Amino acid sequence: MLHFVINVEEWVRRIHAVKVPVGVINSIEDALAEPQIQHRQMLVNLPHSLNAQFKMIASPIKLSDTPVEYRQAPPQLGEHTAYILSRFKSAEELQALKQQGIIDGKIA
Repeated sequence: MLHFVINVEEWVRRIHAVKVPVGVINSIEDALAEPQIQHRQMLVNLPHSLNAQFKMIASPIKLSDTPVEYRQAPPQLGEHTAYILSRFKSAEELQALKQQGIIDGKIA
């Protein structure tokens, strides 16, 4: 039995040759290594409490006079729940929610 392997580029070339539109589906790693992603600086290093080497996708909006500022990494699940709810609930109500297991974390 004869086996041979055709790589992705060869498949794309052969399919294009018969006028069928096709494209490669990149892995996340390959997509982020694309030259255009690098050129447009679409990855931002933003240290996170769980990962000092945290990288995230940058804003696609690139304005020279008012560039996007990245101040902090995305929050962990529930990280700001008590703070947000404290604008609408009393300390006693927040404590009751915590005791019921509805919210978790530090209550100011």
